[in-house]
Amino acid sequence: MDHTNGPVARPPRQRRHDRAGRRAALLAAALAEFAEQGYDAATTRAIAERAGCAEGLIHRYFGGKHGLLVAAMEDRAEELVGMMPALRADTGDLHADLYVLVTNMFDLMHEHAGGMRVGVSRALLDPDIARVLALIHRAPLAEVSALLRDHQQAGHIATGIDVDTAAAMVQGLAFYYGFYLQAALDTHVHEARRMAFAALDIVVRGLSPEHHP
Repeated sequence: MDHTNGPVARPPRQRRHDRAGRRAALLAAALAEFAEQGYDAATTRAIAERAGCAEGLIHRYFGGKHGLLVAAMEDRAEELVGMMPALRADTGDLHADLYVLVTNMFDLMHEHAGGMRVGVSRALLDPDIARVLALIHRAPLAEVSALLRDHQQAGHIATGIDVDTAAAMVQGLAFYYGFYLQAALDTHVHEARRMAFAALDIVVRGLSPEHHP
């Protein structure tokens, strides 16, 4: 029987993106748009166009622009937390280990400066964003504390030093020189690095057992 003029069976159309793919595209587009335009100026329409998705998906998946920002920050926080162990180096030399750690933290903040700028500015007003930034804050702090504790046990740091407080100082140093000076005060990256490592030298000398008889 001749079916040449009958209906032709067609394979099901392959969807361009599945839900996870569309969601990931919107999160990436949101981070880029918020970093470039700021939260207030960024629009869901521009984010959707950037992601190649329908604007309605932002409301369906995230409940709107605020929910999208929170989800995007959470996604970035998860990524950054996973990167923290790789920031360490274990050379056995306190100064070298802290130099590597601060350099890696510095580079990470420089790479993600746009997203950090949005997150830090929104965290002052938005408890949901503040909660996410707290997660980002705790992960590197734990790595610095662990590194300093190892060196204290090895005798490279005075026994009376509170390593958790010292870790907070190192992390604050990385944040101040690696992000704040450049993002808020327009300090050139090379000058910020120079000051950061000069400050780190002071911290290392202060941790040394020879300064705590």
